[in-house]
Amino acid sequence: LPPATTTNTCVVGEGRLHVVDPATPHEDEQARLLALLDEMRAEGRRVESVLLTHEHHDHVAAAASVARRFGVPIQAHPLTLARMGELPGVELRPLGGGARIPLGPGWELEAVHTPGHAPGHLVFHEGRYGSLVAGDMVSTVSSIIIDPDLGGDMAAYMESLARLRTLGARTLYPAHGPPVTAVARVLDDYVAHRRARRQAFLAALAGGPRLLEEVLPEVYADVPPEAHPLAMKSLRALATQCVDEGVALAGADGRYRAGPGPAISSRYGRETS
Repeated sequence: LPPATTTNTCVVGEGRLHVVDPATPHEDEQARLLALLDEMRAEGRRVESVLLTHEHHDHVAAAASVARRFGVPIQAHPLTLARMGELPGVELRPLGGGARIPLGPGWELEAVHTPGHAPGHLVFHEGRYGSLVAGDMVSTVSSIIIDPDLGGDMAAYMESLARLRTLGARTLYPAHGPPVTAVARVLDDYVAHRRARRQAFLAALAGGPRLLEEVLPEVYADVPPEAHPLAMKSLRALATQCVDEGVALAGADGRYRAGPGPAISSRYGRETS
C-alpha cells in the first residue's frame, strides 16, 4: 500500500519457525518464500504458524498459501481475524496482547497489542536479543498512514508508540524498510513528528473555522500535492483526536475551529496485558 513499495516478511526462530506477515501477492515472490521454507524444513526445522501483525492486504496476501502448504494455523488478534473473514482450509487462531509464543528453551515471542494503525495491530517482541517485529507501527522508508476508513485511530496510535518505547528493544524490524538499532530514537522521532503535525493543525485553526481541505496544504506543507490524498487520511484521524480531547471543535458545516482546551477521554482504551 502507498506510500511503501514493498513489505518485509520475517521468519522467526531456529528449530521452531513462525512466519510473520507473509505479504506478497506475486506468484514468483510467493514461490521464493515457499522454497526458502521448504529448504529450512529439509534441514530439520519446523514451520509452526503464520503470525499476522494486522489484516491490511499488503501484509496478508500469502498468509493462506503458507498456512495451507505447511498445515499450520494463522495466528492474529481477534479484531484482525474478524476483518479477514473465513479462509477455507485454514485454522484461524486468536492471539491476544500478552500471549507468549515459544521459540525454544528460555526463548519466546510476546505479542503486544498496539492499536492505532489498525484496531488489532500486534507487534512481536523477542526478549533474548531484544528484537521487535514492528509491523506498521513505524517504517524506515516512508511515513505511516492512519486511515480512519481502515480503523485507524490517532490517539490510540500515539499510546501504542509510547508503549513500544517501554519495551527497551535493541533492534526494530519494520514491515517497510531496513531494520534499525537506534530504536528509541526512531520511536521518539515518530512521536515528535506527530506532535508537530498536531501543532500545525491547531495553528491553522487559530484564525477561525476552516475545512480540512483548506488546512491540508499548511499542515502537510512538506508533502508534495500528489500525496495529499494520503495525507488527508491521517489529517482526518488527527482532527478526530483533537476534537475528542477538546482542543478543536467540529461544526455541522464540516469546518473545524479551535476548542476551549483538553478534555479527558476514555475512548482509547486497550488491552493492558
